[in-house]
This record gives sequence, structure tokens and C-alpha cells, in this order.
Amino acid sequence: MKAENQSIDWLYMIILGAYYDAFINLQK
Repeated sequence: MKAENQSIDWLYMIILGAYYDAFINLQK
């Protein structure tokens, strides 16, 4: 596993989390 992949991994998780939060807020 490369360090680059880990950096992209946490960045992907942050973006995914932001989209998830927006989705939940739209459902309210």
C-alpha cells in the first residue's frame, strides 16, 4: 500500500461524508 493511496483514501472519505451529510439534510 502506498502513502499516496492513503491520502486519497481519507480525502475520499471526507468528500463522501460531506455528500452524506447533504443527503441527510435534504431528507429533513
